[in-house]
Amino acid sequence: EASVRAVMFRFSAERLPFEPKDGMDVLLQGKVTLYEKGGDYQIQVTDMQPDGVGAQALALQQRREKLAKLGFFDPAHKRKLPVMPQKIGIVTSRSGAALRTASADGCDVILMGRGGGSQEDLWAFQSEQVAQAVYHSAVPVVSAVGHETDHCIADEVADLRAPTPSAAAELAVPEISALYGLLDEQKIRMERA
Repeated sequence: EASVRAVMFRFSAERLPFEPKDGMDVLLQGKVTLYEKGGDYQIQVTDMQPDGVGAQALALQQRREKLAKLGFFDPAHKRKLPVMPQKIGIVTSRSGAALRTASADGCDVILMGRGGGSQEDLWAFQSEQVAQAVYHSAVPVVSAVGHETDHCIADEVADLRAPTPSAAAELAVPEISALYGLLDEQKIRMERA
């Protein structure tokens, strides 16, 4: 029948991977402090996670819903890849910082991803920070995270999703046979002219 007050300051609340709802069971991390004004003890919460097996799934679902409301998955935002890229950036990172660097470094297109791995290995590509970097990239981004069966938020935000990193490389550049065919066509046109 007793209760203990808890407080979470804004800088801690802004880092939460999910949005707490009334009635939700949660696990708190923090320290017990004394609120001197009222002489009450309270918990100063520094971290909060949903309780239960689906905690990570809930955080991911809420993140996906938030990004969808912001238009991050909107097909109208998707850009076409350049036909003949001069500079291709290749990025694999636990944060979005490398994407911002490649975007500003004169790349025409960015290939982002990594080979397969466990869900924990690929979890960085589920983050809001990486989604923000992909969405705000100045150049098109091809996401190639994991293998064909793996799927993450970065894939949904990117301009194009490739099933594997090698497939991303193939999608980013034209096939040499197509280029030779185009040159042959142009040669014939010039000869006729």
